[in-house]
Amino acid sequence: FCFEPEGLREKDLKMMRAMKGAQAEYYIDFVRERVTEAMFYKARNGEWCGGNLPYGYRLEVVGQRRSRHGKSTAIKKLVPDDHEARIVRFIKELYGDGASSEYELPGDQQGRGDFGMGAIAGILNRLGIQTRRGREWTKETVARLLRDPYDRHLGTYTWNKTRGSKEERKKRGTHK
Repeated sequence: FCFEPEGLREKDLKMMRAMKGAQAEYYIDFVRERVTEAMFYKARNGEWCGGNLPYGYRLEVVGQRRSRHGKSTAIKKLVPDDHEARIVRFIKELYGDGASSEYELPGDQQGRGDFGMGAIAGILNRLGIQTRRGREWTKETVARLLRDPYDRHLGTYTWNKTRGSKEERKKRGTHK
């Protein structure tokens, strides 16, 4: 069916191409539906759905899942990274009240109390703290971390507005 036989009339070729297009469209919709269902399932169960890893977390394999075809895939969940979580707390403390219990502020910054994104990025760079990729902090990087709409640093992960966490699964009685 993939190859068009030679010698067909134009109207037959046109019909064959229309059927191929309809079949391709059906298949695309089928795959989209399956992927969406799988992503909702993973998000509801607090599993990692892909994308950029939020700062302050790392992925950990917590088990294996077998598909109905026998293929084994790893179940990955976000777990706090102690080193990065400490930096996240430091940033949020500086932004919130200008003081921190995580790191000591540089001498000229102590007691200031009104840190903006650029000032926080400057403090992190002066303390020699780098981003996950080994780069210097910018005010945009700090702002992105502070404005995370789902605050993944509190232990929830959201995909397509579906939230999942261990605590929520316990409430629903689906915790395993």
